[in-house]
Amino acid sequence: MYYFQIGTRGYFYFFPGSQPVKTVVHSARPLHASSCTCKTASFCLQENLVQSLAAARRPCCHDSNEQGPLAIGVPGELKGYWTAYKKFGKLPWKDLIQPTIELCERGYNMTRHQHDSLSKTNLHNDSNLMSWFKDKDGTFKKVGSKIVPTKLCKTLRLIATNGGNDLYNGTLSKMLVEDIEEIGGIITKEDLLKYEAQWQQPISVTFNNEDRLFSAPPPGSGVLLGLILNILDGYNFTRASIDGVNNTVLTLHRMIEAFKYGYAKRTELGDTDYNELSRLLSDLTSKSYAEDIRRKISDNSTSYEPKDYGAVFYSSEDHGTAHLSILAPNGDAVSITSSVNI
Repeated sequence: MYYFQIGTRGYFYFFPGSQPVKTVVHSARPLHASSCTCKTASFCLQENLVQSLAAARRPCCHDSNEQGPLAIGVPGELKGYWTAYKKFGKLPWKDLIQPTIELCERGYNMTRHQHDSLSKTNLHNDSNLMSWFKDKDGTFKKVGSKIVPTKLCKTLRLIATNGGNDLYNGTLSKMLVEDIEEIGGIITKEDLLKYEAQWQQPISVTFNNEDRLFSAPPPGSGVLLGLILNILDGYNFTRASIDGVNNTVLTLHRMIEAFKYGYAKRTELGDTDYNELSRLLSDLTSKSYAEDIRRKISDNSTSYEPKDYGAVFYSSEDHGTAHLSILAPNGDAVSITSSVNI
């Protein structure tokens, strides 16, 4: 529920015909954010990925950038849907939103993950959310309880009637700004009015001499998959690579090491709007760079130290991202990755 919704941000990949076209939709920093908020939030919060080296050395307002009203970025998901619809859409907008409204009004059963996440936080101070998740006697609802987010359903009906731009320049934008101001946030009407989804060319990586991987630029992490595949490409795996215990163990070891080297580079990613990453992206998509890493992989040893794989600091496991891929009868394809916008 909360990984694909109007408060999140994400990436849309479109494959109409033979040439992929992609829109990148991500949260923008508020125009009136402080220097500390902007420089830290653009790394800590954009995709729950990493801090830059500069941000890691500047913990001035770290907590407020991860929790509370200052952690809220301009929501990009709905603008992305609306932008894509204006370019490719054929059906009436209202018809596309109606199934979501019906799902919302039917309600859903609270998952274990949602229960554990919300029951242990300070969201109990939010009367609206707690009206969803608490029983009349004030106790937190149990796993599997029916949740009907009434106000969200009303919001979806406004979006269906007024269009996807209503959150940025309409009835919903006014309501959103008032709600954020009430809890101490800094997003303004101007932030919403100026927000635009960005059309960008995807990063492309070729391996196996013919297969191509398309991915969003940073702060998305898809480029790391390209690096990992390029590292593994040089091993020229065949069916014999998983024939027997010894071959299988060696193959899995090489794969794990490639992932460790690739994932270490995640600590250097940031938002290209605020960071110069052209050299890094050139390396991550380079065959020779992948070959250099492959030569570092030992078939007889491994390490438990992140620094041995090039990580500049430790990045804890994060959550909050969902993915969906859709194939149309005419051969078109859409791929969507969405993350919680904090």
